[in-house]
Amino acid sequence: MSSPQRASNSSAVWWRLCVGLVCFAFVLRAPFVAVAPIAGDIGADLNWDAATVGLLTGLPALCFAVLTPFAARAVGLLGPNLAISTTILGVGIGVIVRSSGDTAAALVGTILIGAFIAVGNIAVPVVVRRDVAPDRVDVTSGMFTAALNLGSMITSALTAPLALLWGWRVALAFWCVLVVLAAVTWILAVGLRPAFRRRAVRFASPGPNACPRTNASPRPASRGWWWHRTAVTLALAFAGQSFVYFGLTAWLPAILREEVGMTPIGAGAAAGVLQIAAVPGALVAPWLQRRLGMFGALLALEALYVIGPVGLLVASESWAVWMSLSGFAQGGGYTLLFTLVVRVSRDEDQVRVLAAVTQGIGYVAAASAPSLIGALWSTSGAWTAPLVVFIGAAVVCAVSAVLSVAIAGEHGRFPPARGHPA
Repeated sequence: MSSPQRASNSSAVWWRLCVGLVCFAFVLRAPFVAVAPIAGDIGADLNWDAATVGLLTGLPALCFAVLTPFAARAVGLLGPNLAISTTILGVGIGVIVRSSGDTAAALVGTILIGAFIAVGNIAVPVVVRRDVAPDRVDVTSGMFTAALNLGSMITSALTAPLALLWGWRVALAFWCVLVVLAAVTWILAVGLRPAFRRRAVRFASPGPNACPRTNASPRPASRGWWWHRTAVTLALAFAGQSFVYFGLTAWLPAILREEVGMTPIGAGAAAGVLQIAAVPGALVAPWLQRRLGMFGALLALEALYVIGPVGLLVASESWAVWMSLSGFAQGGGYTLLFTLVVRVSRDEDQVRVLAAVTQGIGYVAAASAPSLIGALWSTSGAWTAPLVVFIGAAVVCAVSAVLSVAIAGEHGRFPPARGHPA
C-alpha cells in the first residue's frame, strides 16, 4: 500500500475513533448533570428533604472518588474496549432504573451511573494512549473535553423543558438517546467483536506515525523518579481544578444573586457562561500547545484560571468576563492535563494507574467542594472567604500543572514513551 493511501486510511480510522469518543463523552457527564435543573421537581414528587436531593446530585462525584481505584482494576481486567462497552451498557441501565420508581430506585440508579462512569473515565486515556498517534493526542483530547462540556450544556438546557412536557422521569430517561448514540458510534469505530472482547487488540492500525501498541504486559514498564513526581503534581493539579470547577458550578448562581443582584432565573442562566466558555477553551488548547509548548500553554491557561475567582472577588459586576476566562481556562487546562497523563505514560498499564491516581484525588476534591464552600458561606455570612478558597485552589492547580511539565521534561520535552520519536 502506498504511503498516501496508508495516511488516508489512518486519518479515516482516527476520525471514527474521535466520533466514538466524542459521543462516549456525552454519556460520561450528561446523565448526572441532567438532575440539577429539575432537582426541585424530583424532591417535591418523592417528598424528599434538601439533603436527599443533594445526594442525587452529589452521589456520582462521590462514586468517582471512592470507586476510581476499583475502576482502574476493572479496566485492567476487561481491557479498554470492553470497559467502554460495559460503561455504555451500565449507564443505560442506571438511567432506566433511576427513572423507574421511588426513592430507592432513584438512588440505586444514580449509584449505578456513577460507578460505571468511573470505569469509563479511566478507560478513555488508555484508549487514547494505545490507539492515537502521538501528534494527534492533543487534538483528540481537546475534542473529548469539548464534548464533555457540550453534553453538560445540552442536558442542562433541555431537561427542564422536557420535564414540563412529560414529567421528570421521562425527562431523565430521555437521555438514553445519548447512550444509544454512544453504543452505535463506538461499535462503528472499533467493530462489533472487538467492542465486546476481553483484552481486545487495538481497533485498527493507526498508521505510520503512531507508536507501537501492545496489550498490558505482565511486566509493566519501570517508573522513573520523574514519573512518580509527575503523578503527585498532576494529582494536585486535577484536585485544584476540580475543586474550583465543581464548587463554582454549585454556587455561582448564589454568588451572582447576592453579589450582583440577579434574579434566581437570571443567575441560573448566567452561570452557564462557565460551561459555554469551556468548549472553545478545549478546542483552542492544542493550538496553544503547538505555538507555546506545553509549559507555556499551561502557564497561560492556569494564570487565567487564577484570574477568574480573583476578578469575581474584587469586581463582581464584571462577572461575565471573569467566568468566561475561568471557563475557557478550565476547558483548555483539562485538555492539556489529560494530554499530559497520556504523554508521560510509557504503556497502557502506566496510563491506567496515572489516570486512577489523578482522577481519584481530583474527584475527592470535587465531591468536597460544594459542601465546604457552603459551610464557609454559612459560617461567615459572606462570599469573601469562599472566593479566597477558590483562589487558593486555583493557585494550587496552576503551580502543580506547570511543575508537572517541568518535572516530566523541560518546557514540554517529555521523556519519549516506548516507540515514540525522541
